This record gives sequence, C-alpha cells and structure tokens, in this order.
Amino acid sequence: LLLVDKERCMLGEQVIVRARLTDAQRRPLTTPEVTASLVKPDGTRSALRLSKIKNAERDDMYSGQFTASQLGDHRIEL
Repeated sequence: LLLVDKERCMLGEQVIVRARLTDAQRRPLTTPEVTASLVKPDGTRSALRLSKIKNAERDDMYSGQFTASQLGDHRIEL
C-alpha cells in the first residue's frame, strides 16, 4: 500500500510517500530501508529511498520523499 500526502502539487514541491510493506507471507518487513523506483512523466527513473518509520503505530510503515521536478504524473514502483 502506497500513500502520498497530496494528489496534486506544484513543480518543485516536496511529496511525502508512506508505504505499508510486507513480505510474501504478509509479515512486516524488517529491513531498515527499501529502494523504490520513481518514474517521472518523461519515463526517466530515479531511486526513491523509503526508510522504516521508528515508533510508528504499525511495524510495516516506511516513509520517503521526492521533489516534483517535472509536470505530469509520477509513478512509484517497488
């Protein structure tokens, strides 16, 4: 499950990403950091680091952020 703090943003604005990450048996991941792929509107990709949220209500919550550097839809792939 991936969530962003806003559906629309201005060019240059920060977007916060939160993710609930589990393994194949639906157990919370124990890895302190996961690298996702941010796909920009022009198709270029960049690494998006998601770090485990300490003291979160759930053990499977990760967070990261990126800057909207292009106009259009951005996609996150894990």
